[in-house]
Amino acid sequence: MMRRATSAARHPIAILEGCREREGEREPEVQIPTLTWPPEPMESQSGGATSQATTPAVVLGAAERRLNAMTILRLLCESPALQPHLQELLSAREAHNCTPFMYAVAGRAYQSAHVLLNSVQSVVQSVGCPDKASQRKAVMTMLYPSGSHPDDSPIFVLCYNDTCSFTWTGCEHINQDIFECRTCGLTGTLCCCTECARVCHKGHDCKLKRTSPTAYCDCWEKCKCKALVAGQQSGRSDLLNRLMFDTDLVSQPNSREIGRAHV
Repeated sequence: MMRRATSAARHPIAILEGCREREGEREPEVQIPTLTWPPEPMESQSGGATSQATTPAVVLGAAERRLNAMTILRLLCESPALQPHLQELLSAREAHNCTPFMYAVAGRAYQSAHVLLNSVQSVVQSVGCPDKASQRKAVMTMLYPSGSHPDDSPIFVLCYNDTCSFTWTGCEHINQDIFECRTCGLTGTLCCCTECARVCHKGHDCKLKRTSPTAYCDCWEKCKCKALVAGQQSGRSDLLNRLMFDTDLVSQPNSREIGRAHV
């Protein structure tokens, strides 16, 4: 009995010692590589030294970026795969309650607005409205839907679009209406002009300053000013003519004269 108890007590120890011996004979584990970004440079096969990629970054000019954007927009509007959904896409509204056409006009992208207007007219023709009044009504659902804010009327924005006053005043203080925007930090000695208040700070906590109106616009220092570029003026004029004669926008009210026509 004593021998059996002694052998039983030694048996687990022997098992553990055997496991340790087998672990010592086991091949070392291969370490799993970790992924990092950017990736580490690859080792050269010749000398083992590291070689860094020297491919320069491609930087496109502003004109080339605009050309590429126009090409992409035309391809999307003319794509056969999107034709069944084009009316829905052109009627959709973004966060500021603007359709794609309204957003293009507000951003002074007048050539893009021409492309979108062509697509709107093409969609209405494909629907097959019974009369001209129905066609114009269908066009309005994509240009200026019912319930939109009066300040967002494309023809109003098109006529009212101006550049930031800093484009012609520079750092010279002039007598003008100045606004403060608490959302963007334009407070105290900082301010923005009327155009930037309407375009760049739309929907912000922005109000007219009650102090001396002699100043220059500081919008470009604190924000990505959207009013520094005037846009293509020939395209703006052509778009205005199309909206006046091909749509019912001239009969829609704006915030300046609610209930009256623009022109």
